[in-house]
Parts: sequence; C-alpha cells; structure tokens
Amino acid sequence: MSECPVARRQNEAARHTPPRSGTSGGSIVVVFLASAMLLLWGLGTRPLYEPDEGRYGQAAHEMAESGDWVVPRIGGVPYVEKPPLVYWVSALGVTLVGHSEWGVRLPIALIALLGLALTYRLARELDRPRDEAAAAVAILATSGLYLGAARVIITDLLLCVSLLGAFLCVFRVHRGRAGAIGMWLCLALAWLAKGPVGPALFVTSIAIFWWRRSEGATWRALRPLVGPPLLAALVIPWHIAIEREVPGFLRHFYLTVTLSALYSEKIHHPSPPYMSIPFLAGGLAPWTLLVPTALVASWRSRGDAGSSGGQSGAAVDGRSTSMFLLAWIAVPAIIFTLSKAKLATYFLPIYPAMAILVARNLGAACPPARIVTWGFGGIAAAIALSPIALAFLPPVEGAAWLAAGAIVLAAGFAGAAILAARGQALRAPLAVLLAGALAAVPISGGLGAIDARASSRDIIHRNEALLREAPVVLSLRAPVGMVEFYLHRPVVHISTPHDFETARALAPEAGRFIEYSEVEEVLLANPGAVILLERSRRRLEKLPHFFPSTRFETVDVDEGFAIVRAVAPIAGP
Repeated sequence: MSECPVARRQNEAARHTPPRSGTSGGSIVVVFLASAMLLLWGLGTRPLYEPDEGRYGQAAHEMAESGDWVVPRIGGVPYVEKPPLVYWVSALGVTLVGHSEWGVRLPIALIALLGLALTYRLARELDRPRDEAAAAVAILATSGLYLGAARVIITDLLLCVSLLGAFLCVFRVHRGRAGAIGMWLCLALAWLAKGPVGPALFVTSIAIFWWRRSEGATWRALRPLVGPPLLAALVIPWHIAIEREVPGFLRHFYLTVTLSALYSEKIHHPSPPYMSIPFLAGGLAPWTLLVPTALVASWRSRGDAGSSGGQSGAAVDGRSTSMFLLAWIAVPAIIFTLSKAKLATYFLPIYPAMAILVARNLGAACPPARIVTWGFGGIAAAIALSPIALAFLPPVEGAAWLAAGAIVLAAGFAGAAILAARGQALRAPLAVLLAGALAAVPISGGLGAIDARASSRDIIHRNEALLREAPVVLSLRAPVGMVEFYLHRPVVHISTPHDFETARALAPEAGRFIEYSEVEEVLLANPGAVILLERSRRRLEKLPHFFPSTRFETVDVDEGFAIVRAVAPIAGP
C-alpha cells in the first residue's frame, strides 16, 4: 500500500530533524496550565445561573451552615431530587472558601481538572504516546459541554469523573495491575453522584469489553467478593439516614425519578430519540467533525491484535484498546437515546473516551488532516467575522470584550488548521486550548448581557432593600434558591415547582408553597408584599387577571426577570 502524503511528509521531516528532549513533558505542563486557566478564570465573578445553580448553591449553603450533611434543604424544605455528592462537595467549598459563587463552584472545577488528569493517565495506560495523551486532554478540556459543565454546579460532571476513574482502574486490572479497590470506590462515588444509573452503565460496558477481549486478567481480579460489600458500606448509610429524616425518599427516588424516567415522558426532560444527535454534536463541538472518522477507524481496528504503539510497559493490543473505548461509548449512547428522559449532559460520561479516540486518530500514520484543515479553517473564518455581525445588532454590553475574545479564538483555530496542513494535526488541539485560555479573559468580561438573562442576581441586588423589608416575597415561576442564596431570606412559591413536588408531599408542614387560590389571601394579609417572576409581557399583563383583588406596581424589569409590588387591595363593591 502506498504511503499517504501526510505520513510521507512527517517521515521526511523526521529524517531531517534532530531529536529533541523534554518536549512531551513540557507540552503536558502547558496543557494543564492552560486548562486550569480555561476552567477557573472568572469562576467567581459570574452570577449563579438558572435553573440548577440557584438550587444546588443554596442547598450547599444551608448544609454547610446547619451542619446537617444528610438532608439537602432550600429554605428549610427538604430538596430530595438528587443524591448528596454535589451538595457535599459544594458545601465543602462554602466551608473552606466562604459563601459565594466562587465557594460553591470551585470544587466542581477542581474535580473537572482531576478528570483531565485521569484522562491523561488512562491514555498512557492504553499505551498512547505522551503527545497523543496530551492532545486527548486538550480535546476534552475544550469540548463545549465538558467545559461548560466544569464551570457550573452540576451533578453530571461528578458522574462523568467518577466513571472515568472506574474505567481507568478496570483497565489497570485488565493489564494485571492494581486497581480493583479503586474501581469499587469510584463506583460508590458515581452512585452518590447520580444514583444507580452510573454503576449500571459501567457494569454493562465492562461486561461487553470483558467478553470480547482476547486476553488479560480473569474476572476474579475485579475482587467480586470484596468490592460489592465495600460499595454498599459507602452508599447505604446515607440512604438509611435520609429515609429516617424524609420517609418515602427511597421509593420516590428509585421508582419515580430513576426507573420511571426510562419509559415515561411525564417525569422530567422528555426528549425523542433523535435528540441524541444534536446533543452529542453540540456538546462535542468543536471536535464534532472528527468524531465519525475516529469511530470508524476504531471500529476497523477492533480486530487488530497488534500493539497500539505505546511506550509504557507491556504493549496493549489494538483490539483491546478499540473494544474498551467502543464499549464505553456505545452503552450510554444507546441507553440514553432510547430513554424517554434525556438531556445533553447525560452523555458527559462518554466524552473522555471520545477525546482519547479523536486524539488517537489524529496521531495515526495518516490522520484526517484535510478535515482539520478545512473544518477549523472554516470555524476560524466564521469566528473572525462574528465581530462584524455585532455591528449590525442592537448595542450589547461588553461587545468590545466579546469581539476581542472572538479574534483570539479565530487565531487559535487558524493556527490549528495550519498545523494540520503541515502534517502536525496532533498539535491542533493544543492550539485551540491555548487560544481558549487566552480568550477566557476578554470573554468573561463581556458576558454581562448573557448574565442578566440567565440569572436574577442583578435584579435581586438592585432591589435588595425592598426585598429585605417586604413582609413576604413570593415567587411566580422564578428560579428556586436565588433570593435565598443572595439575601438569606425565605421565599414562598406560588404553585409548586416540580423540584419540590416530592418535598411538599413528604414535608407538607414546611409552608413554603401556596396555590394560586391562596395568593390573594396572602397579599391582603401582607400589604407591600413583593412578587419576583420570570419576565414575560403576557405574564405581567395577566397578573391583575390572576389576582384581581390587588393593585400591582412594577418596580424593576430586566432581560429575564421582573419585580412587582402589591400596592393596595382593590376595594370591593
């Protein structure tokens, strides 16, 4: 077979280039420094975003303040829709750093950095070269969804990193190394992050891999007699404790939230099967174009028993590497595609495997250089033209900062395209990562308009005196936890947000929820009551229709939210 042009150029360059020492070690240091910059810059300056961060942040604050590490609460009401790990790590951040956006987010970002380190270690365990492992880290760090999840409070990121640790440990066991106990510890963390779905996905993927592999350690090396009791000892105590505090939690979480979500569209986040495609395509951007070729190359190499080309210890055959990564990717992708309930973040656990596959394909003898060159060249051109588009739109706060960030990003993608054209496709991810780290500075300074629409922090701070002095603050479809987090005062919700349906059923005496029919009675009993609501012209116009016995005054309105005050009751006939 004739040598492809890219490989020919690489080999020719290698013959005329003297060997260099220390390059790989230096590149991984640069990759992790740039990743830290990308994940941590401006982490505490952005407000908590809706809808999840207000709820998780306030629950973590109340947990740290009260010392009750068993039952998450918001405004004193049990919030029992998720296992405790996300509240534990964020509460730890509040305890160590203080009550702030930085405090509740920092542990999540650090765990995301740990995920990058585990990805590098796994790539090396798969016998991938150092530069290829560094490229995998850069790809994962710049994947849109992983980057976004690392900078907010979210349970799916914790599940992703926990399962990544378990996959690393099980592959070490496959190679005859230590790791079985670490695997069971990681599965316990996955269970406490998201429930049994994480361990179930892992076990199914590994069962397929273990069945299809050609050689390796026996199943006894997984410590099946020691591991499950260890997992149970770590997971069951919290379940017993919360069931005592909130009777009915176990039935609700395992039957309604977890099991019913697979086949019912009435639980939460219903999405048709085809939504998996845009979820994955958008979440993996800008590397989406390279995923199909990486999957095809890996599928074709699943029967290749030759060495995967690494440099660390005993060689790993290409068949094991391909089957391991493909089983890891396929099981969650299929299960969540068929599930009635799904979000883009549900697919996060497969991203580290995708990053390693893409890096492996970029490091191949004949990488997809044309796709990288033309694809990233097109992305660079589109980003470079975006500041021009801003000139034809209504004035946006921080537009100059956003334009500066766009120019830096465009330069990074252009550099990636040039590197690929010169036969150095494996360095393209580093170029994108460095540009992203530099662009994080101006972009974080230009997100004011987005923050105003995605968070109610600004309108709460502008009206802090009014909200503190009001006899009661009502919430009409406004985000849960925001007033509580920023002002430390309780809120009464009109109707029951879906997050608290279980809490209201299990703890009806909490008194934080009222029906529409009860609102006017509350307003009449509390002159000057304030209502925080999602901004909607229709909702503002219909407010007097909903509550005809009260006259309202609009106090403040911004991009996403509004505050109205009940001025006086309307006299009856």
